[in-house]
Formats: sequence, C-alpha cells, structure tokens
Amino acid sequence: MTEDTNEDLSGGAEPLSEDEQQRIAIEKLLSLFAESGSLGVSDEKMTIVALSATLNQMVVLFGEEKTAAIMETVPAKILDGHFTTKPAGAIQ
Repeated sequence: MTEDTNEDLSGGAEPLSEDEQQRIAIEKLLSLFAESGSLGVSDEKMTIVALSATLNQMVVLFGEEKTAAIMETVPAKILDGHFTTKPAGAIQ
C-alpha cells in the first residue's frame, strides 16, 4: 500500500497529516454524493451502497474479525451522537 502524499498538491512528497487526509476524504465523499444525486441516485441508495463498499474495504484492509470487532462499537457511538453532527456541506 502506498502512503498518501500531497505531491500533486504542492509538488513535494511530504505525507499528508491525518487531519488533511480526513478533510480530503470527506470533501471527495460529499462531492460523490452530490454528483450521484444530480444523476438521480437517491441519498438512501447512495448511503447503503457507500456503507457496503466501506465494509468491504474494511474487510480487505483489516480482515473479518477486526472489522466485526470495530463494527460492534458502532451502535453505542450512534446512540451517543457521535455521527449526529454533520460536517460542513453534509447531505441532508
């Protein structure tokens, strides 16, 4: 696996910070949701497909056992409001 860098942004090859990686990932994902919506894909469909693709990628990266362990923590986080605050530009 290659390390994410800002090479294409600044001409250098410095690794992106965790915050910068998260900011870029959120921007790209929100852009994809907006583009898909403009093509007629419902937010509900896009959300389910994105979650499925994310779980698939987690299994590839972490394996089934670790992914299952991570996912066991999700219900409590949902109920605690961890996912309630939307990032700027989030879909409604």
